[in-house]
Amino acid sequence: SEWSPKYPGNGHEGLTDGNHGLLETGHPAWQGYEGVDFKAMIDLGEEMNIGYLSSRYLHDPGSWVFLPHQVHYSVSMDGNLWNPIGMVH
Repeated sequence: SEWSPKYPGNGHEGLTDGNHGLLETGHPAWQGYEGVDFKAMIDLGEEMNIGYLSSRYLHDPGSWVFLPHQVHYSVSMDGNLWNPIGMVH
C-alpha cells in the first residue's frame, strides 16, 4: 500500500527499519495511510520459525489519526497460499 505523503516514515523501509515513532503525530518515523486499506507483505528471504510478531499504531483522534478497525496476520511459504495466524480488532 502507498503511504500518505503526510506520514512517509522511512519510505519503503519504514515498516522494517527498526525505528519507532514517538507518541506524537508529527514525528517523522511514523508511516501513515489515508483512505486505503493497508496491506503489506514482508519477505524474510528464507524459511524460518517466527516466535513473535507485533505491530504498533499511533492513535491521536485530535489530529484525525485513528487505530485500524482490524489487523489480520497471515503466513505463506510461497507467497500464494496464505494461512491466517491471528486477528486483532
